[in-house]
Amino acid sequence: MWKKLGLIFTPDSRKPWMRTHACLPLPVHLKDDIYRVYFASRDDGNLAYTGFFEVRMRAPFDIVNVSPEPVLAPGPMGTHDEHGVYPSSIVHHDGTYYLYTSCWNRGERPPLNYNSIGLAISADGETFRRYSPAPIMARSEYDPCFVAMPMVRYEEGQWRMWYTSGYRWEENNGVLKAYYNIRIAESPDGMHWTPAVSPSITQVPRKLALPGRG
Repeated sequence: MWKKLGLIFTPDSRKPWMRTHACLPLPVHLKDDIYRVYFASRDDGNLAYTGFFEVRMRAPFDIVNVSPEPVLAPGPMGTHDEHGVYPSSIVHHDGTYYLYTSCWNRGERPPLNYNSIGLAISADGETFRRYSPAPIMARSEYDPCFVAMPMVRYEEGQWRMWYTSGYRWEENNGVLKAYYNIRIAESPDGMHWTPAVSPSITQVPRKLALPGRG
């Protein structure tokens, strides 16, 4: 049985990178009952950042710490994460944190976005560096419209990723809709990925709510 506890964290609007939003929570166990929760926030220009707060699970309203600055900010002009970087999945392997991100560029017409998957690496879980200024996965013959929201696992010596694969946009009565599936990709090192030819789960098309809008 689940018990709803209510709101435990809100964005600190005094911080320029955290004016609004504390969404897409991604928890990591630190010690005892303390967890670090990565989250996405936005600034006045609706650009997305990744920060974290730390909380005691036995006293979930007791916020232990909040990152003074974002661990990841939007990238330079023209890069795949120019308009936002969201935490999506994290793996702690061989003393290194691998933070997989869902990144986006604005399209000409909302809610059209160009989403891709990035990777940031850290030794302590607090200070991250981008693995590359380019995405580790982007649009391709398998994913012609976008890739987004990766979930990564390291299992029995194999890296596996489940992710959202967009294959078509369509306009109906002036409203843009997206068609997308769930695909699996595999990697020998967590950095270089090969997607499966066939999707794992197909989804009925609906109006899409991807990071960056709403």
